[in-house]
Amino acid sequence: MVTGEEALGKSADVSGVSIFYTERGSGPPLLFIHGLGESSFAWRLVIAELPGFRCLALDLKGFGRSDKPLDDRYTVTDQAALVVQLILTLDLRGLVMIGHSLGGGVALSVARQLDKAGEDRVRGLVLLDSIAYPQKLPRYVRVLKTPILRDLVFRFVPPEANVRAVLREVYHRHEAIRAEQVAAQVEDSLRPGATHALVETVRNLVPRNAEELIAGYSRIGVPTLIIWGADDPVIPLELGRRLSQDIPGAELRVLCDCGHVPHHESPGEVARLVREFVAKCRPCQEE
Repeated sequence: MVTGEEALGKSADVSGVSIFYTERGSGPPLLFIHGLGESSFAWRLVIAELPGFRCLALDLKGFGRSDKPLDDRYTVTDQAALVVQLILTLDLRGLVMIGHSLGGGVALSVARQLDKAGEDRVRGLVLLDSIAYPQKLPRYVRVLKTPILRDLVFRFVPPEANVRAVLREVYHRHEAIRAEQVAAQVEDSLRPGATHALVETVRNLVPRNAEELIAGYSRIGVPTLIIWGADDPVIPLELGRRLSQDIPGAELRVLCDCGHVPHHESPGEVARLVREFVAKCRPCQEE
């Protein structure tokens, strides 16, 4: 449970899309970007262990309490463009971005877009079990990409049972699945437009310009920490090792007895690694 100062929920209009985010604490800014099917709520356990930082956790377009327009602009690049605008709107500088899975792919794209725009705002990247390369898709994603199966699941499987089934697929230690996480994801899945946003996100999960994006990893010019669950059943550890080799100077930390969601299964260890990493990053530039 979150203790101490509670996070404050806010919204910002970003290119006509209302993006919800929570903000807690003061100090060097950390921006948390969630994975597929989650929201800013997913980071609560890690943020609770990071006093002394300004922790901002957003809901990507289509997720949580952010807008869910009925359009097809749900690619990683589309999401990253909105996050870039949010960073500029909030005038975040000396920023460390922390992204999980889909959010890791978004964070990588944000770093590249800011660099191309000549905006020196990112101090470091922390990537948790991040999407990065073409791979075999997990079962729940394959179901969502298959219209007949998807319709059957949405029509006949109760939302809580569906959420629990997905969580059991991504966790290594099922006893780490918390009731409040299940409840939050069920609530989010029932919001108007949520199904459309999820389907469009999955449909666009493998980018058409994948080779260009992969080539861009070698041009990531900020310190990068890669955290990976040793027992990740969704994105194999070998892809985490590959990513750590493709990003210059990246550090890989592997968490034992942990699956695809280290921020749920090992939040204290993730928070410790983030603190140590930020301490090693270059100082924020003076205005």
